[in-house]
Amino acid sequence: MINKNVIRIPPELDALDEEIVKLLIEDGRMPNTEIAERLHIAEATARRRINRLKEEKIIKVVAVRNPDHFKKFLSTIINIKCERSEIIKTEGFLTNRAETRYVGYSTGKWNLVAEAFFIDNDHLLDFLLEVGELEGVTDIETSVMLRIAKFSYEWEFDTLFK
Repeated sequence: MINKNVIRIPPELDALDEEIVKLLIEDGRMPNTEIAERLHIAEATARRRINRLKEEKIIKVVAVRNPDHFKKFLSTIINIKCERSEIIKTEGFLTNRAETRYVGYSTGKWNLVAEAFFIDNDHLLDFLLEVGELEGVTDIETSVMLRIAKFSYEWEFDTLFK
């Protein structure tokens, strides 16, 4: 349930935090000592800053599979329209499935948009039949990605808003 009385203010990152994040985007396993050396700061400062960024959930350092090594999978965008009273249940179904990588609320014709990966067409069909059986789901549209031209987890906000 969304608390309408809470105003969410995005955290402010200073220039040093931004530089640390850029280095971790370059290499999520970069040692604190190297970060400190490259930014001309103390290792303790780098460690403290990184820990704060993680604790405040500003960054998450994770391993990501390279999709180029998994070309046999079907990458699929699934658009779902459902009754308003069933959106949260439908979201819960999608977010709890191993196939889904991304689930988001959307404006326009579709209430939810998901990105999911499937082993083959039968796997995709079984998944879509399950989604279609969910109470309140009224329409589904899928797009299978034939070729992925760009696949990135890097959100370089500094270049977007300059």
